[in-house]
Amino acid sequence: MTSKALAAYLDRIGWSVETTPTLDTLAGLVRAHMQAIPFENLDVLLGRPVSLDLDAIMTKLVHARRGGYCLEHATLFAHVLEELGFGVARHSARVTLVFRRHEVGRLHMFLTVALPEGVFVVDPGFGGPAALAPVPLTDAGLDGPGGATHWMARDGDHWILRTLIAGEARDAWVSTLERDGPADFVVANHYTATHPASPFVNRLMASRRTVASA
Repeated sequence: MTSKALAAYLDRIGWSVETTPTLDTLAGLVRAHMQAIPFENLDVLLGRPVSLDLDAIMTKLVHARRGGYCLEHATLFAHVLEELGFGVARHSARVTLVFRRHEVGRLHMFLTVALPEGVFVVDPGFGGPAALAPVPLTDAGLDGPGGATHWMARDGDHWILRTLIAGEARDAWVSTLERDGPADFVVANHYTATHPASPFVNRLMASRRTVASA
């Protein structure tokens, strides 16, 4: 990402303060990104191709002030964080809010960021019950710490993002946390945008976080 592209992104999310790679900066950027850039699948429903090329994502989400789905959000956010000096890893997950773990592919994209305080899960493109703040990558158990809306729980070789929905703790997604590369996300993107069984081609999805909650 160029410095010009970074400046355009920061203007898009209304961020004009600290950009040093700290936990406070990360938390602020996550919140600003999710409150400024919507989650939506309009291009899929219109039969338009969805590209994970950074220039294409910048054109759509930043310059055209559009939204997108997880693969677009996470790809853009990863490039922003790397340009700012954060250590970022890209991962895929199986979304388990609706489907059983063995019934769904690894189609969701999220990030982890390594900081002196520890490793944090960052998920700017989940949509719906998404975390508006970095989530510590520590095993908080199925019930989580008191007062938390999102937390991580360990299940053997898997990590689960847990979330409260209507007061009930639910699994949001599950991942082995292995690092994934560009080819993995190209395959996931193709399925998500084109396969007749993909929920993204069968119904309208659009949301934007406006309430300041963690």
